[in-house]
Amino acid sequence: MKTKIHNILKETLTSNYDNGNIEDGGIGGGDDAVDKLHELFKTESIMGMKEIIDELNKKFNDHANLVRDYQEVMDKMARLEFENKSVVIDEFRKKRNAADEKMKEYHQAVIALRKVCTHMLPNNFCAFVSAGQTDEYTIEVCSICGTELRRKL
Repeated sequence: MKTKIHNILKETLTSNYDNGNIEDGGIGGGDDAVDKLHELFKTESIMGMKEIIDELNKKFNDHANLVRDYQEVMDKMARLEFENKSVVIDEFRKKRNAADEKMKEYHQAVIALRKVCTHMLPNNFCAFVSAGQTDEYTIEVCSICGTELRRKL
């Protein structure tokens, strides 16, 4: 990535005074600009992934609540006697199943993003933070994607 940023700057930046470019030192601070842009890209990519995962998890939870609520309504309706009961319950079942499918899609998207997460912060430190421990394990969670690690004590 850093090389690509360097090449883009080399191709697009020139000095108004001596037709200089990054390669011949005609633009002061060119290498520093490459480093800063590379760090910005890494930071934005990591934080962008975290925001996307957080949003997907929120939608997953929203749909999980819908599934639970639809199921509760169907359970309560099953105990009542009214006309067209099976038709009404079937409609709720369709809605519950649709919400369940959406919930599974959001979960699969989070799993896919977790697979590509580097678990590294922009400063190249590990993104895993302590989340407690049990009698047998210490638990760490990636602060970017939420992947959980259990290490035996």
